[in-house]
Amino acid sequence: MARATKTRSQAVLVPPDLRRLGAIAFMSEDREALATWLAEPGWPKGSMDITTLDGYLTAFVVWPIALPPGAWLPTIWNGSGWRVPATIHSSVVYQKFITLIVGYLQEMDRGLSAASPIYKPTLCVDTRVAGHAARPEVGWAMGFQKALALGATGVAWRSPAVMQAVRSIARFLSAPRRTATSLLDPGAVLTQAVLVLASERTSRGPLGALPARRKGN
Repeated sequence: MARATKTRSQAVLVPPDLRRLGAIAFMSEDREALATWLAEPGWPKGSMDITTLDGYLTAFVVWPIALPPGAWLPTIWNGSGWRVPATIHSSVVYQKFITLIVGYLQEMDRGLSAASPIYKPTLCVDTRVAGHAARPEVGWAMGFQKALALGATGVAWRSPAVMQAVRSIARFLSAPRRTATSLLDPGAVLTQAVLVLASERTSRGPLGALPARRKGN
């Protein structure tokens, strides 16, 4: 009987089919709950916090990244291959986690798809990168970079404005911790960069192709 239960559990914990999940409401309290959850002990070493996750998910929404279904999820908990960590290794908890992550992704897309696009990065002061305290914008940019490293495409034909936006994000990773970014408003810089990228996006990562525009739009 125990063996059969394990088999059923493994059958449930598979990469999600985002088309079947449908639209998921995602409120500010959901973001706070996810941030708290990701900060709890028990996650594998190197798992993302909410700020790094925000940069990571944003990259999928604004830049074409070619990946098999579900291949983007293990990077969140610093995994390789499809192995779900013990902290979410039950069908109920796993489904809750997937719902929050996909809801987060959808909410970003809704904001960037609006007639007047909206985006605001999540920058938490207690961000950590590689186990060490880091400026929030550095953690965000690290998440963004991790997504692009998985399979970014279309670099050669992007506009100068888009390439400048990418460089402005990358600058946070190469700048000294206390000097080069001290005169900037990191949130404003990241917001502007993301809005530029979104203005020329051709796909929505795990969410699939962009919806067809109606004639006259």
